[in-house]
Amino acid sequence: MPNNLPGSDIPDVREYIYVDTDRVTSLLAQMYDGLPTEQETKQSRSSKLQANVTILRGERGRDDAESEKLALADLHTSMLEEAAYSLGLLRDVSEDPDDKARRPKSWLRGQVRNLIKPGMLLRVTAPTILIDPHYLVGTFRRLEAFGDTEDAEFEGILKLIEAIYGNEITLNIRPTVDPRDAFVGTIPHDHGFKALSRDLLLNRMGADPTEVTAVVQIARIPTERDKTQDQLMNELEDIGRRFDQLSPDTLDRQVIDDMISKMGALIESAGLAAAPKWPAISVIPLALYRNVLPAPVGALFLERNKANAPKSITGGGDP
Repeated sequence: MPNNLPGSDIPDVREYIYVDTDRVTSLLAQMYDGLPTEQETKQSRSSKLQANVTILRGERGRDDAESEKLALADLHTSMLEEAAYSLGLLRDVSEDPDDKARRPKSWLRGQVRNLIKPGMLLRVTAPTILIDPHYLVGTFRRLEAFGDTEDAEFEGILKLIEAIYGNEITLNIRPTVDPRDAFVGTIPHDHGFKALSRDLLLNRMGADPTEVTAVVQIARIPTERDKTQDQLMNELEDIGRRFDQLSPDTLDRQVIDDMISKMGALIESAGLAAAPKWPAISVIPLALYRNVLPAPVGALFLERNKANAPKSITGGGDP
């Protein structure tokens, strides 16, 4: 039987949208000193885990390799959450409604930034947007084939989207009402998670934010003092002057490294590369899922019977 959701009698049954299987298994292996498929007799493993592994092994004859891989990804994600939480390595910012990550003022005042460090693991249940720009551009291009004329301006917009976003899926988690207060990240186009069908992503998630639980690792935390494009251009010009002063017979890698670094910062500042803008925080998504909630069968049944029931004599209707 599955565990229940914290503080409720609702079974913790999940619809997994995405799992970074490589990162999840890497972290889990470190916490368990090996994956369950490799060391099934570990004394530290719980009876529930052993039962789940036994079930998975017993089902190999009925399920194909992809189904088994997906089932293990589900199991490993749940195990990672339990292990990291018990070890104090995972913080759930959704358990406490007064958590600073759920308050807009805390983001603007830098309180969220002060509590979170790169590398930390977080679990967030909040309105989330998943956008696949590559799929949307491809859809518009297919629709253009039915038109009589080409819109040069619209074609320019599509090319701009292709240049900026490439082939990745963008993730935007919004724990507050202010869309700037967000955990942002990307899912690579070669993610390999079969459950995430790009053709059905818009149908499953919609265009508006929908509540999803995300397990993420903090990647980068910008500050409100990030350099402007003008400042970066001035620094790049200084590096260019240093480069011009070099002897033709020598190569100073430090100058070249500085130049490449500043060019990368300039590209990010111009919005040409994925980078968080203060107060947003960059994350690496490890898992995205929605809980399967019980249907209010009893309430629906009563409402249906009430609507179809004949009117009483006192109400002026037929008995």
